Amino acid sequence: MMSGKKQMKAPSSSSSSKMQTYEHHRDLYDKRDRYLQQMILENQRRAIERRNEMARLRRENLAKGFAALDAELPQTNPRRTQVRVLNDATEYVRVLKNQGEGEEGDATMRDDDNDEDM
Repeated sequence: MMSGKKQMKAPSSSSSSKMQTYEHHRDLYDKRDRYLQQMILENQRRAIERRNEMARLRRENLAKGFAALDAELPQTNPRRTQVRVLNDATEYVRVLKNQGEGEEGDATMRDDDNDEDM
């Protein structure tokens, strides 16, 4: 005789296989997620290394350029800062420019004197 109450069924094999499939897919998703996170971190690390290397090369090139400029300036001071090198170079160029303008003026005056003699 059946009573009005519903009887609980034992889980069928299909529901346990669905659970195993779900867990399997979740594990695969978790593995893929961990792999992608590792790849992202690795790419970020490489980008940081590239950026640091480029900055190091830029600093080395600047240092070489300042050393070359410092070597061309008169009265080299072994402890001259980069700012001082730039200031001294600017002043040196200004002096050379003024000397060049003075020589051009002298040459023009000499040409004028030669024209008057003729």
